[in-house]
Amino acid sequence: MDAGQSGKTLNRERCGKIRFGYELAEDGKTLVENSLEQDAIRLIESLKTKGESLRSIADELTIRGILTKEGNAKWTHTAVSRILKRAA
Repeated sequence: MDAGQSGKTLNRERCGKIRFGYELAEDGKTLVENSLEQDAIRLIESLKTKGESLRSIADELTIRGILTKEGNAKWTHTAVSRILKRAA
């Protein structure tokens, strides 16, 4: 990540793909929290803390009908892993 990208990230401005848990504000460049996705992140963290595997967390998200950022109904363990790494 270059200096410009890290500055945008620190200022909560869009820098490439919009991460799970956020969406664009009306100005089209500022990131704001998406409450449903933030709830999903808390669920992911809670299940991981309870010792659940990445695959079982992905299965739980799929069963609950929580959509990925791309709108997919099926979660993968790699998507869960990326979210946990960003949240850490």
